[in-house]
Amino acid sequence: RIGFIFQDYFLDEYLKAYENVMYPMLINESIKKSEMKERAEKLLTEVYLEDRVEHFPKEMSGGEKQRVAIGRALAMGGEILLLDEPTGNLDEQNTNQILNILKEISKTRLVIMATHDTSIVEKYGDVILEIKDRTLLEKIQSLPIVSEQKKQGIDSKKLFSFKFQFLYAMKLIKSRPLKYTITVLLSMLSMLLLF
Repeated sequence: RIGFIFQDYFLDEYLKAYENVMYPMLINESIKKSEMKERAEKLLTEVYLEDRVEHFPKEMSGGEKQRVAIGRALAMGGEILLLDEPTGNLDEQNTNQILNILKEISKTRLVIMATHDTSIVEKYGDVILEIKDRTLLEKIQSLPIVSEQKKQGIDSKKLFSFKFQFLYAMKLIKSRPLKYTITVLLSMLSMLLLF
């Protein structure tokens, strides 16, 4: 019921992409062996790797390997995907591609991702849990700025106005004064050093 995606792919280097995806199907007795390759190829198509089905991991980029790993996790047919820093080893372009795929998957499955990259969280997270030292610090249902927009009925053009951004920044400073005060001070210091 649970698929797991590692940061370091953990693909078998001696198996082709479709074979890596087929591997977890071998323990599922409900899938006929004759259907496994076709199903693996279909899953690789879902993660945009239809042209890399016959390639070995050593012939693929990091982003392609991670997509094979996603296909392998989907092959289990589970309702839940757990991800441990799935974009930790990827460049920005591959990171965005992987996250868009995961966002699409999240429409039909529960996707739980552990990450330290706050930009990912802010852009792709629906429910954000901030955990430090095994303690839940904060739970955000959706992006704070989007929640604020819905709550105040602000149209998207006004969302980027200076006044709204300034008021929103003040709310953030009030919610976590030390963190945001240090950020502002360091930003001012870097501007002074730059000029």
